[in-house]
Amino acid sequence: MTPRQQIHLNLLKMNKPQPEQYEEAAYLIDKKLLKGDYRRSNGKDDYGEIFDILIDRLTPDGMDYLEKLEQIAAQAKSQEQAQQHRITAQNFSPMQMQQASKLWHERSGWRAFVFLVVVGLTVAAIAALFNFG
Repeated sequence: MTPRQQIHLNLLKMNKPQPEQYEEAAYLIDKKLLKGDYRRSNGKDDYGEIFDILIDRLTPDGMDYLEKLEQIAAQAKSQEQAQQHRITAQNFSPMQMQQASKLWHERSGWRAFVFLVVVGLTVAAIAALFNFG
């Protein structure tokens, strides 16, 4: 999504335009995508600059354009997420991916052995307490 489209999306969502967005808002009003009015300066120093803008509502064409921009934004977001997922997947080696898919006891034989010994000793100790206690 281009920066200009981002500004249009922001304005079409009826957010108050910032002074640096007045030209784009006037463009949308001129193209009949927004219903509103603006005033240009007649002063010597800033002749032709927009100094006041009033946006009333979206026009039907503006609603269509807003839907189109929202679809573009959604596609851009999904592409960005897919790109982020690809980058994350590239950071793992095939061995790391294989290890990540295994359970903890499949990754390391000595861990499983130690775990089983500890569990066995604990069960034996509990059984001994109940039998002789």
